[in-house]
Parts: sequence; structure tokens; C-alpha cells
Amino acid sequence: MSVTSSSLFGSLAADLAGSNALIAKLQQQIASGSRLSQPSDDPVAAAQAVRLSSAQGAISGYQSSATDATRFLGVADSTLGSMTTALQRVAQLATSAVNATNNASSNAALSAEITSLRDQLVSLANADSGVPGQSLFGGFSAGAVAQVAGSWTYTGDSGAVNRQIDATTTMSVNDYGSGVAGGADLFGFTAGAGNDVFSVLDQLASAVAAGNPAGITAAQTSLSARSNTILAARGVVGAQEARVTSTQTVLATVKNDNAAQLSTLHDTDVAQAALQLSQAQTGYEAALSVAARVGSLPSLVDFLR
Repeated sequence: MSVTSSSLFGSLAADLAGSNALIAKLQQQIASGSRLSQPSDDPVAAAQAVRLSSAQGAISGYQSSATDATRFLGVADSTLGSMTTALQRVAQLATSAVNATNNASSNAALSAEITSLRDQLVSLANADSGVPGQSLFGGFSAGAVAQVAGSWTYTGDSGAVNRQIDATTTMSVNDYGSGVAGGADLFGFTAGAGNDVFSVLDQLASAVAAGNPAGITAAQTSLSARSNTILAARGVVGAQEARVTSTQTVLATVKNDNAAQLSTLHDTDVAQAALQLSQAQTGYEAALSVAARVGSLPSLVDFLR
């Protein structure tokens, strides 16, 4: 009789302890709003949450890189657009100079404007990417173009400015379609001595000042090739911008989906937890009632008396 009572009391004590622990756990979940205060609360869900949190961290990194790529490409697009506008004006001046009978004063004025536009192009070629010291067209050099010993020279390098915009895509944001990062091809420095856009503009300005139609026509031909290269580069930049924008949209969608899954794993379903708490409290009270009744049963000693 005493052994049976001891076992019964032990079982009741275990039931009471378990019910009490469950009640405390449910109360904590409702109060904190989280059902995963520690991995043991739900090992499978906790492991899933760790994987999703890691993925969220990686996505945040890709988003930051994509944002920087967008900044770089936006500056490149704007700068190349300004270059195209300047070269279109040069083309108009060249046409005016070759198709009309101008006096020396008029030719000098046209030549001076062409030289001014060349200076503008030099400034644009040496623009930074929006971050001081980070060249837009010079790779990892601070600038791209300079006049050295009377000759225009590419002072940049072919360093590729890469940005990883998702798990599988690394983009060179300073590749303008030439296959060589930076501005060596973009400005025509790889087309042979004197064929870069700045040298051609100097040649055009000299031909206009001298009233030399043949020289103007020759310069126009070279200038057209340089202008087409810059225009094509702007198209490449636009395509890159579109790709980054599309990737950013995908990243945002995946990040939102992951956040929703994390919320499902972490957040307490208050209504469900409240129902479970009510059931646990009812069970606890029932166990207490049983324990009270068991405690009032006669012991073996009482029976023998």
C-alpha cells in the first residue's frame, strides 16, 4: 500500500511539475511575443530560423553592393550623356565650319568653342564616381586623362570595379562594352596615336582655325567613331542599370518572403498560445485536485489500526 502511494505521489508530482513548466513557457511566449526563446523550444524551427537569418544577412550585403552599383552606373550614365551632348555640339560646329564661307574671325570663334568643349570633355573624363578619389573612367587611378609632354595620355588603369549583386552575379560597373575596364578604349587611346577623342578635337580646332576643309572632314570622320563608341558605352551602362534594378527587385522579394517565414517560426500565435495556456491551467488544477484526494487516502498504518 505504501509503495503504491509513493509511486502515485511521484507520478502526480511529475505531472504537476510538467504542467507548471508548460504554463510558465506559454506565459513567457505570450509576454515576449516569441515562441523560440531557446533552440530547445523547437529544434527544427530553430535550425530553419538560423538558416533564414543567415540568408537575410547575405541578401542585405548584396543589396548594399547593388545600391553602390546603381550609384556608380547612374553617375556614368549622366556623365556619358553630357559627353554625347558636347560631341553633338562639336559636330554642329564642324559642319558649320566646313559648309560655310567663314572669315578668320568666325573660324577663330568656332575653334575656340571646340577647344572649350574639349576642356569640358577632359573634365568629364576625369570625373569621380560620386565617391571622392574613385575614378569613373580610370579604373583604380584617381584620374583618366592628362596632357603629358604635349600629348594626350590615358593615365588610368584597366582595373575592374566589381560589385557582387547576388549570389551568382559579380558585375564590373566600369566596363563600358570595350572588354577593357576603364576609359582607354572608351576615349580611343587604343586606336593609335593621335586617334583619341581629345587629340582629334585638337586637330579639328586647328583645322577650323586655319579654314582647312580637308582637315575638318578628316577630323569629323575620326570624331564620329569616337562619338559612336561613347554612345554605345552609354547603352551598355543603361543595360547594366536595368539588370541591377531587376536584381534588386528579386532580392527585395526574397528578403520579404524570408522575413515572413522567420516571423512564422519566431512569433507567438497568441490565440493558439492562450488556448494552450487555458488547457494547461485546467490540467494543472485537475492534477492538484487529484493530489489533494490522494493525500486524504488512509495509509497502511491507518488501515492496520
